[in-house]
Amino acid sequence: MVCPFIDSNDARCAVNFKLDRIDYAVGVCADDFAQCPLFWELLEAKARLDREHAAPAA
Repeated sequence: MVCPFIDSNDARCAVNFKLDRIDYAVGVCADDFAQCPLFWELLEAKARLDREHAAPAA
């Protein structure tokens, strides 16, 4: 399964899509993204945004 943030254009992810990091990109970003600490950081940020947008207007 591919990381759901693979197309996010996040500069922190982009560093993994260079030839010298291709093994990481294939092994983690395109297969076992739950190992990636950045995945969890991005997931938490998305959840926080979702909660903020779901909050009723004051």
